Amino acid sequence: NETLSASDVRAARGRSIATENEAIAAVDGVDSIDLKRSVCGRRGCTSHRDDLWYFRDPGHLTVPGAITLTDRFEDHLRALVRPSP
Repeated sequence: NETLSASDVRAARGRSIATENEAIAAVDGVDSIDLKRSVCGRRGCTSHRDDLWYFRDPGHLTVPGAITLTDRFEDHLRALVRPSP
């Protein structure tokens, strides 16, 4: 069971998040979702909890780990999508 501390996670994601935010700001109608809180706790990200392997390696979710995000991702998309007139 491997755990990355919160500070390690912030350091690893910092440049990527900044670059992503710049790209999003440059295009109208683009949005993003940060699901880190859904898979990591305050102290960091652990590869295994609640009898489930969440991470295959420090940067990739397992399929079962990704499936746990389905409802949150769907809720986010539904909030963005507007019905056609």
